Amino acid sequence: MNDLERIAVTIAPYLPADVSPVDVARDVVDALHALPTGAELISAERVRQVVSEGWTPDHDRAHPVGVLAAAGCSYALVATSQLYLTDGGSDPTQVPPGPSWPFDLDAWKPEDPIRNLVKAGALLAAEIDRSRP
Repeated sequence: MNDLERIAVTIAPYLPADVSPVDVARDVVDALHALPTGAELISAERVRQVVSEGWTPDHDRAHPVGVLAAAGCSYALVATSQLYLTDGGSDPTQVPPGPSWPFDLDAWKPEDPIRNLVKAGALLAAEIDRSRP
């Protein structure tokens, strides 16, 4: 049995008799494949940072080397904590930054784990870009 058939068998009991479980399973798989990849989410966040926040390459180069990487690591560590170390009962937007957070506290804006990973990736990409000649 392939993946599509397994999904169809799983959802069949929950569908009306006149709806094809295979068609629904195919639609679900197609929708999942249409979701942006992690790299695409990170790229879109980097564009948002430049366009909406004004964090251009020139702005990034004004920071000392490693500062953007430290900020990215802070978001990645919070995402790790949210995904693996919490009981799910705490508000993800109230998580304080770790000791590597290099900016003022008002710049710290954690969200859900995936969004935090996207922010981390975009900050790391900005660090790579600002560090290259």
